[in-house]
Amino acid sequence: MSLCLDHYYTQKQPLGPLGDFITAPEISQLFGELLGLWFLEQYQKLGSPRKFYLVELGPGRGTLMADFLRFLPSSFIEAMQLYFIDINPYLRSSQERAIAPFKAVWLKSFRDFIASTSNQPLPIFLVANEFFDALPTRQFKVKNSTWHEAGIIYNKKEQQLEISYKASNPPPLYAPPLQEGLIWEYSPKSLSIIKDIVLYIEKNKGSALIIDYGDDGYGNTLQAVKDHKKVSPLSSCGDIDITTHVNFTALKKSLSKSSISIFGPKDQGIFLKNIGIYTRAQNLTRIAKTAEERSSLFSGLYRLTAPSQMGKLFKVLALVDTNRKGKISGF
Repeated sequence: MSLCLDHYYTQKQPLGPLGDFITAPEISQLFGELLGLWFLEQYQKLGSPRKFYLVELGPGRGTLMADFLRFLPSSFIEAMQLYFIDINPYLRSSQERAIAPFKAVWLKSFRDFIASTSNQPLPIFLVANEFFDALPTRQFKVKNSTWHEAGIIYNKKEQQLEISYKASNPPPLYAPPLQEGLIWEYSPKSLSIIKDIVLYIEKNKGSALIIDYGDDGYGNTLQAVKDHKKVSPLSSCGDIDITTHVNFTALKKSLSKSSISIFGPKDQGIFLKNIGIYTRAQNLTRIAKTAEERSSLFSGLYRLTAPSQMGKLFKVLALVDTNRKGKISGF
């Protein structure tokens, strides 16, 4: 999975109508605008620091950040140092155009960000939308009262790749009790990255939002898309988008000893409603110039918030430094 995804995300432009899939920022400007306002509140609650890092993991075509920054005050804009964490060279020109006239620093990993900013530690505000679902995942299944891990074999007779299970010892991390047929997935790389994010927040203050489809780690969620259609994850390896649902249970358990505050995961639809997406949509509808613009707003709102669309499948997890206790917007 790691080999396939590294090749996929460095060889093509995967987003948009001409790509393989679209994400929430591409559906409606409401998404990025509301996230921008959420982080503005966190910035103000932190005392409006004179300088901070604004980091996006997997920024796509830059649409989220362009919407994010659209209405934020000059105090926020002047204080931020923007970083994009991305391995896809084909998206950089789109990102530069989207965020103009703002400037960003491009790095390939969050570890690179930590290294490059080590001599100037600052508070961080980090957003990761549909980033963790595209990280390599391990899958385990209980067979004959024993954990078995999924691997890939080549069937010479059929001349095709197949999934095969092999007995695993020790058992997978954060695994639930044994139950015949149960499938459990988690991503070691996701656990490593989120721990790095939390360690940075613990040392330097700030907050992070992780938004992705996922739940509690149960079941076979391995899937792939190409040209906006579902395909076999073992077809055209390296040329398709392979993902799994994010195991939010494992993410939270991995942070059990941290000193930060963790909120969620909360359904995306509820989170967006709680931070004012309906009010924002109504305001934009009033100033929309055409019926088509109004229809697009309502269509985007529905897709982002309806339980039958993205509202329930997608979850929001917030990581906040301990200096700000109590309730937090959206949760």
